[in-house]
Amino acid sequence: MQGILVETDGTGARQNLMELCARLGGPFLDVAQVKKLMLRHDGCVALKANTWRESTFTVLQSLPVEQRGAYCVLKTVELVYLLCSVHPLPI
Repeated sequence: MQGILVETDGTGARQNLMELCARLGGPFLDVAQVKKLMLRHDGCVALKANTWRESTFTVLQSLPVEQRGAYCVLKTVELVYLLCSVHPLPI
């Protein structure tokens, strides 16, 4: 098994993500949708096997240890974006 635990202050993270989404040109963040997904899984998201997860861990293992934290932050933002899409990743 492999995984990444991402824990964050919801209020601060929401504001930061909303600012990032605005800079990317759109209101991509649907907080209600992400919250609904999280509540269905006791506040957690565990992704099943999919290409996003496989590519993330393949790249993560090849990075130097000191770069892995920043990479995880970027991939977490991408994951939230994907969870907010019309057809979110299956969890």
